[in-house]
Amino acid sequence: MSKALKSHAGSSSLFSCSVDVGEWKQVQRAVREAEEQLGPIDVVIANAGTPSSALFEELSVEEYEHVNRGNFLGVIYTPKAGTVNMLKRRRGHILLVSSLLGFVALPGQTAYSATKFALRGFADALQFELAGSGVSLSIAFPGMTQSSMLDAMDARTRALIDELPSVNVYPARQVAELMLRGMEEGRYTVRFPDTVATCITSALASTAAPNLPLWITVPIVVLVMQVYRWMIQRAFWKIKTHDQGSYHVRKKTA
Repeated sequence: MSKALKSHAGSSSLFSCSVDVGEWKQVQRAVREAEEQLGPIDVVIANAGTPSSALFEELSVEEYEHVNRGNFLGVIYTPKAGTVNMLKRRRGHILLVSSLLGFVALPGQTAYSATKFALRGFADALQFELAGSGVSLSIAFPGMTQSSMLDAMDARTRALIDELPSVNVYPARQVAELMLRGMEEGRYTVRFPDTVATCITSALASTAAPNLPLWITVPIVVLVMQVYRWMIQRAFWKIKTHDQGSYHVRKKTA
């Protein structure tokens, strides 16, 4: 990213700035300055991620607030500011980036998963509101992406993920290309090639077998979710009981 920005330095087609997406006024100012320099915004891609890998008993209220401010408010602030003129022009597209953990939660991810589930609910509601407005919406649920967040993942979470089947790690560029392709194709739910991710997102989005009646697809969805939850519970219990060294409880925060 830094190389790309440097290659466009001085270009009138690029505007960049440093913003705390968890601060509403900063986001408003950044969007306003971008529109003043480049003109009306046609596409808003909202992606923010603050990692949190700790058990519920270990996390402080302040940590929950911090993660929520970045992962949830930090995502909705961007389209909130960026779609004002989109709606006036009756044209544009919003892409929200959630996570596979916005479909299936993992132990040790109570803060992170909650924010990603919240984005899913936000998007479902917003989709109804945008109908007929000329502004379309997509939400992506990427799985494991090679990034600094993955590099910083604690040993407990890594051990848990290693116990689960079909969880692959994808280069950030590939994830970005898949999200853009899904957006260009007009998909509401952007899927990924990971076996588990595809199965879950397809089933819950009713896209796995769109021609089948609900009385068939609904039990499939329930079965998929129950089987995967069982696998997570089994993996968590195995690590917790047989490898106490890698799943010790960290010291509680103040």
